[in-house]
Amino acid sequence: MIVYNRLMRFGKISSGVWLCLALGVFAAAVPVAFYAYARSMTHAAHSAAPIGVPARSLRVISINVDRGDGISEKQWSAIRESDPDYLFLQGIHGKSLGDLQRRLGGRLNESAYYPLPHHPGAETDLGVAILSKFPLEEGRPIPNHMNGACGVWAASVVDGRRFYVACLKLSEADANGELQNFVKAWVSLGKPPILAAVEEKREGAMMLEPDSIGFHSSEWAVKNAGSRDGMHRVEMGEEIFGRKDAKSAK
Repeated sequence: MIVYNRLMRFGKISSGVWLCLALGVFAAAVPVAFYAYARSMTHAAHSAAPIGVPARSLRVISINVDRGDGISEKQWSAIRESDPDYLFLQGIHGKSLGDLQRRLGGRLNESAYYPLPHHPGAETDLGVAILSKFPLEEGRPIPNHMNGACGVWAASVVDGRRFYVACLKLSEADANGELQNFVKAWVSLGKPPILAAVEEKREGAMMLEPDSIGFHSSEWAVKNAGSRDGMHRVEMGEEIFGRKDAKSAK
């Protein structure tokens, strides 16, 4: 009888433990499943948008951030005044992005970031980032074969049109090779419309046209462009009747 009672108590304890474990697993699985479902629904909604350039003009700013001084007060003021749709940052610390977005009043809530530790002297979280007013999806490093990533890119959706934005920081050792690998990766996507920022203007990217911030595919027209206080600013719009309407605004 004593042995039976002990077995019963052991059985009850064992059942209680299993019940607690089951409840714990269920409680943990519910938010994970909900997040995965919401993410898949959002991704599907964005991805269903047709490839193309939005009808509106987009304001873009690109800054090669100095690791010593960061973004200057003049640059802060210019960013707020320009109110860009996309802000490209090269040489930015990943841990500083949240504070940067708060200082901009939450106007650029979407972000894509990737560290570039292969650059000489770069800290672990030093990399490139894209901040955006509009949705960014599929943010990932730009392939560079065996040499690691040379930047980050993402798909964006504006007015029901889907295109790509990219931010690159090229190495001194193989800048041209990294540019060519970037173009090859873009071609592998089917050559969607793309705006790409590089830390300085470079020539020679196949099938992409250079502008004041970097490169763009032929669907875009440069409407206004200028450089000041270490910043490159450009307004990109839809090309009209196959003819670019470009003018400079210093």
